[in-house]
Amino acid sequence: MDDFVTRMHTTNGLLEEIRKGEGLGALKVYTAVKTFTEKYPNSMLLGRNVGTFDKAFLEEKSPGILANTSYRHLDLSSVREFFKLVAPQHLEGGPPKPEGHRALSDIEGDVLLLKFLKKGLNVDVATLAV
Repeated sequence: MDDFVTRMHTTNGLLEEIRKGEGLGALKVYTAVKTFTEKYPNSMLLGRNVGTFDKAFLEEKSPGILANTSYRHLDLSSVREFFKLVAPQHLEGGPPKPEGHRALSDIEGDVLLLKFLKKGLNVDVATLAV
């Protein structure tokens, strides 16, 4: 890990949890994710703000875990930035961006953002700043 990532995961407590042996463990997580994705063959998108990195990491560390996911991914940071540029009013009242840099809270924040944006997708094209 580089210095930035080490500081981030020291601050959010992840490194200390790993040192203490806390958490689910890689095998439990792998099994849960694999079981879940098998329910939706070839229809699941990897939806993260760094999807390309996450996908490469998962393929290296957990071979086969992405077998039932689409080759596409949804970059939610780009979606958020797109709305900031062309329709910032549609982000008003939305969920804050998670700052903890922990997988579960980041995923939960992304789901909240997608639900919020889905509600507001009745966007009048005339309100877009493009």
